[in-house]
Amino acid sequence: MKASALTHRYIARLEFEAVTPLFIGAGKSGALVDALIRTDWNGLPMIPGTSLTGVLRHDLEPGNDAAYWKDLFGHQDGNKGVGSRLRLSDALLIVDDDKVYEEANTQIPTQLLTILSNLPVRKHVRISKKGAAETNGLFDNQVLPKGARFRCEIMLMGNADDQLHWEALLQTFSSPMFRIGQGTRNGYGKLKVHRMGSSVLDISGDKSAFNEFLNWDPSLNNGKPELKAPATLQHHVGEGIRSYQLALKPDDFFIFGSGRGDEHADQKPVTEWEFVYDQSKKLSRSKPLTLIPATSIKGALAHRVCYHHNRLNEWFVDDPKGCKAYTAEKCPAVQWLFGSASNENNDQGKGHVGRVIIDDVLKAGVKDDSIFFHVTIDRFTGGALPGFLFSERVNNLPTTKDEDAIMLSVHVDMRDKAGYEDTFTQALELALGDIWNGRLPLGGMTTKGHGVFRGKMSLIQKS
Repeated sequence: MKASALTHRYIARLEFEAVTPLFIGAGKSGALVDALIRTDWNGLPMIPGTSLTGVLRHDLEPGNDAAYWKDLFGHQDGNKGVGSRLRLSDALLIVDDDKVYEEANTQIPTQLLTILSNLPVRKHVRISKKGAAETNGLFDNQVLPKGARFRCEIMLMGNADDQLHWEALLQTFSSPMFRIGQGTRNGYGKLKVHRMGSSVLDISGDKSAFNEFLNWDPSLNNGKPELKAPATLQHHVGEGIRSYQLALKPDDFFIFGSGRGDEHADQKPVTEWEFVYDQSKKLSRSKPLTLIPATSIKGALAHRVCYHHNRLNEWFVDDPKGCKAYTAEKCPAVQWLFGSASNENNDQGKGHVGRVIIDDVLKAGVKDDSIFFHVTIDRFTGGALPGFLFSERVNNLPTTKDEDAIMLSVHVDMRDKAGYEDTFTQALELALGDIWNGRLPLGGMTTKGHGVFRGKMSLIQKS
């Protein structure tokens, strides 16, 4: 597209809210944490504009009008290429009084610094097929809590023919597959559009529109375009996305361990707080909420998918092929749905990102006032073995109302069906059925009767 044809300026102001915690890494570690989150020039969390652009490009280019999107985002082919016609600013954290801090060395309120100085830390461990931690498989990372809001500006240089593509671009922000940062397959990075404003300026003939563009205030606090609730950008599933929702209630107790205890128990459930913007537009933190990490769900689900896929293909344990070649690490269904790593030679095409995305769940109203005590008995003396007495605090959900159930969302990206077989999603649906039928316990101490859930599952969108 020639520069003379760029007669329009499409400008949008967007506010995002984190539906799940975010992890946009800074590429460095701290004294107590292996990976820190990215911060801006004032030390506040931010979403870089490059991250937003990369996710948009990845989501739009493989679909329809690939040539158009390639031209819009810019490309380089040898000594030929075009620059991007799309400009995205960094998304800055909204703080008190519905403002963002744009100037460097701004005096940050002490209360806000206190909140941000103690962000949650997620611990991870890579489990082997023997059920034990693998060597060097323990690590942790800082996360930005759920509820944080960010504001950014987007501008597209184009003409009147870009209107439909502009609307499609804005719709992309409401897709369940639009995830930001690292760990998007581990429950992180889901955003929703909280408020949005959009303006289209024809600078070719309307003098007032041209002057408005020349005098446009780039500050994210200028109030233009006017921000409104996105009535036209409600939950948008999108073509090629298969989404399930499970409404679960525990039979009795469950625990997703934090890896630490308190003054009453050696092990306690993991909790996490979220950001809250009150009526006076002050940013604060909530009380601790019970966390159900997506990583805990994904690991159990992947192993059960392997079981059902082997069963559907009649690969049983007495078959050497079924026993050795189709464990969870090598199962075709698990690799296609949950991703696979490249081989030791890093051959292109030998690895791909997972197509299953599960959202982290932060649940209020869960009790943790029950403590179980455990002891290993010396069979010779009948007494407790030294050092083998321990206790754990467990969760329970006292309510029986359907609206208070734990809502678990599972999305499958089926836009690229290379290598796909129908038995893959059949195995996944059977595994999800095992969860809500109580046949697949979740969390810790499942061999002791914890973690049995029952409920119902609905298919939100069939691809």
